[in-house]
Amino acid sequence: MTRTMTGAGSPDPDPLADYVHAHAARALIGIDTVDRAVDDLTVDLVHDTRTSLRRLRGTVRSFPAAFEHLPEYGDHVALDADLQAVALAFGEVRDADVLAELLLPALDELPSADGARPSPVPPARALLTRELDVLRDAALAQLRSDSGGSAWGRTADLLRTWRTAPPSLPHLDPVAVLEGAEARVRRRLTSAADDPAQLHSARKAAKRWRYAAELLLPLGPIAAERLARAEPYQELLGRVQDVEIARTFLAALDPEPEAVPTLENLLAHLLEMQQKAITAVRALG
Repeated sequence: MTRTMTGAGSPDPDPLADYVHAHAARALIGIDTVDRAVDDLTVDLVHDTRTSLRRLRGTVRSFPAAFEHLPEYGDHVALDADLQAVALAFGEVRDADVLAELLLPALDELPSADGARPSPVPPARALLTRELDVLRDAALAQLRSDSGGSAWGRTADLLRTWRTAPPSLPHLDPVAVLEGAEARVRRRLTSAADDPAQLHSARKAAKRWRYAAELLLPLGPIAAERLARAEPYQELLGRVQDVEIARTFLAALDPEPEAVPTLENLLAHLLEMQQKAITAVRALG
């Protein structure tokens, strides 16, 4: 079932159709920018596009019944795979941006031996700035290459359809959906212990919990309550994963000897941040 978006308010609330419509339109801004081959893929545009694609994926996975009979796809699994492919392409660029947002400010937070905050060691800052630029340029090149693929074309066509006729699922049980989403987060947190790599699975579940709560906000206060509970889980688990990405990036560097002490201190600082985030997640209950 689809719902035509006429611009007028509908007497029958259909939050899934409204949510898909909004995020399809938002994601298409970034996709169309790549397709036009213009050089204005800003940090904010990449973030907005990747986030909307993730929200659409979360909707497909949380409400598969709405996506089982699309003429373009045999089932929701094939649709999810295409959305994932495009989201990952933007995600590589976003990862480079997140690293820049994390690592460069963290240099300013490193204490000296006497506890004061010195100016960052120039060799370390120069190395990180250079390598982060290289990483983003490579990710942008790969994104443009991926834009010529079949998954990209199918996804772009479908999102254009969803701007005017998004899938519809008007009869939703917000309590059942949100309780199930929260239970998945708690199960994954329990099985992951404090292993950052395994906590990534809990982060994915926390994102789907948050996105489902966002979608269901028009149906009553329970969604707002669950959204407020889901957001800190996603934020803290995201911080854990960001440090894991930073660890991989730092391990691949070939620094000059003068930069090594600063980079070692930086890694120790990041790991401390990560552990604090894990502790905070556990404190949420």
